[in-house]
Amino acid sequence: MKYKALLEQSRQNIGIDFPVSCRGISFQVFETGCRWMHQKLNDDAGERHRNFNSSINYLKYGMIKYGIAFFVFFFSLWQFSRISLFIAPLSIVLFYLVEIHFLFLFPFILDGIENPLWASLKQTYKTGIVTALITVIPIGLFMLYGLLNIRNPFRNWYIGCFAIIIWYQNEVKDRL
Repeated sequence: MKYKALLEQSRQNIGIDFPVSCRGISFQVFETGCRWMHQKLNDDAGERHRNFNSSINYLKYGMIKYGIAFFVFFFSLWQFSRISLFIAPLSIVLFYLVEIHFLFLFPFILDGIENPLWASLKQTYKTGIVTALITVIPIGLFMLYGLLNIRNPFRNWYIGCFAIIIWYQNEVKDRL
């Protein structure tokens, strides 16, 4: 699916239940977000509903995913800025190039897929690196832009997360 269609479908079906919108962000942000994602993944599951596994260390997976991506971002930003400030924005592309490798990590974890890190890497290549990049970068920028909304800074964030869930449900989940 294209990013515009994913964002539009997400906007139409997101609802109003955003777990972090009124509370401060803490180290529980990944578990809180995963609980919300779990609910969204299972909204239409009926009897196939899978219970949320609170024994999983969601923080660990989040730190792996974003730790690697931010390391690459800051390292490349430092290196590019030493060459020329004009190429420094390429660091954003490198951030997303790493981040897309873990694109479906949390949905895989929530669906109980074994070796979710490896499964996410394989799925990224099945989806296609370029396809993933041209879909995820606009969604990511949409999410970041939303943080500027003082009244509801996380609304775009959740719309973007739900867009990825929709992508997962429509194009990945049935192939597992």
